[in-house]
This record gives sequence, C-alpha cells and structure tokens, in this order.
Amino acid sequence: MTKIPRGAVGETVLVEWVDAMGMSSWKERSELDLHIGKCKTVGQVLSIDREKISVAQNQCETNDTVDHVMTIPHGCITAVTVLLPAKSRKHHRSK
Repeated sequence: MTKIPRGAVGETVLVEWVDAMGMSSWKERSELDLHIGKCKTVGQVLSIDREKISVAQNQCETNDTVDHVMTIPHGCITAVTVLLPAKSRKHHRSK
C-alpha cells in the first residue's frame, strides 16, 4: 500500500492510481491491447480511512460545497504527492 502523508486532509494532492480497462467488441486475440489504465487526480483531500482516500477536484469557498469527488481505494494508489499544504493554500489565491 502506498503511504499517504500524515495530516493530508485539507491538503491539495496529486494521486496517481491504476484502474481496470475493458472493451466491449469482438477482437482477434492477436489484436487485444491488454493493459490497465494509469490515472491521475488532483484535488483537496476530504477524508482518508483504512480503505480509501476521497479527493474533491472542485470547491467553492463561498458556501463550502464541493464537486467532482473521487474516492480511490488504497489498493489502486501508486503514489500521492502533496502539491500545496493546507496551511499554505490561503496565500495562493488570485485577486
């Protein structure tokens, strides 16, 4: 399991993870492209527990709402990078 930084709730992170891929049409075995999907999600960490991490890709500071929330199982995560610590976020707003 990939180690997620302690205290990551509220921080802006890049989560790299793998996902299942599939196809829904008939193919010759020699034409198959058998691979997994390599995905990246950037957002603010909403919660972390023993099974998963939940990241909001959009947030509104006016009324504390979030949108495009991704919940990713730990078993799919290959890397987590803190891009902007929660304490620094308020200093990076544009005017």
